[in-house]
Amino acid sequence: MSEKETTPELAISAAEVEAERRIEGRWEASFDEMDEQTAREWARLDVEDFGKINDKNLARFAAVTITDNMKNPAYKAEFERAGVQAVANIHALKAADDALVAEKEERKARESQAMRKERQERAMTWTPEEAAAQVQIDVVDYASALYDQLTNLRPVSRYETDYRLNDMAEYAKASPAYREALEKAVPDLAKEVAERNTMMAEQLAVTGTYVGKVTALSGTHLEQKVGRDPRDVMVHDRRALSGDDAALGNVVTISYEMGKGRLRNHDLAVEQRGMGR
Repeated sequence: MSEKETTPELAISAAEVEAERRIEGRWEASFDEMDEQTAREWARLDVEDFGKINDKNLARFAAVTITDNMKNPAYKAEFERAGVQAVANIHALKAADDALVAEKEERKARESQAMRKERQERAMTWTPEEAAAQVQIDVVDYASALYDQLTNLRPVSRYETDYRLNDMAEYAKASPAYREALEKAVPDLAKEVAERNTMMAEQLAVTGTYVGKVTALSGTHLEQKVGRDPRDVMVHDRRALSGDDAALGNVVTISYEMGKGRLRNHDLAVEQRGMGR
């Protein structure tokens, strides 16, 4: 995902903005299913539009899309032929974007790790009475989030209940007193929290990046077509995912690091024309 949280340049022309948006709109060239003639034509159009962009940030955003499109051999061959002078710049800009994204994700990971460590250390010091009091708070908060999610009476993130479960799982792992109090208060929820801890441990081994269409969706899992063969399907645990929302038929990229997945919805990016990237 390109890093677009930057200060916009004052001298960006409307023509440059439109050129970058046209390149963004041709992201489907990255798919093997696209016919060779169209892929080559889109490569030539991208070469032409990229040549109109002088702003360094817009050029970087365009380079990210173009680099993704180069996964298609026909597109890559035509772009390297028609845009031979731009190829090195494209790769340099993509490398710069990767560095910005990595820096941001590393910062977020450090902040998240520090928060988790603080919660765990606090939980380890709880007395049985303090643990029981925290269980009461957490159970009420989880029930409230679940009710809001099921009834749609109050707009909430669909990840809200997962956040609550993750917090409880961390508390239960760090504090035997909390775990025992939860088992006594709501046995079924305690069982789900225990399963969450098991799931989180297993996900530490998950790595890789997956690109493809969403073929099935439930409250807890997302199924994605990731290859030519109909059997090439990846099933993702939505509890491990953050990022964009997704719906059936959307084309998404899901990248894992340390068991945590980041979802980028290509259809949403095109619809929003780059906003929020």
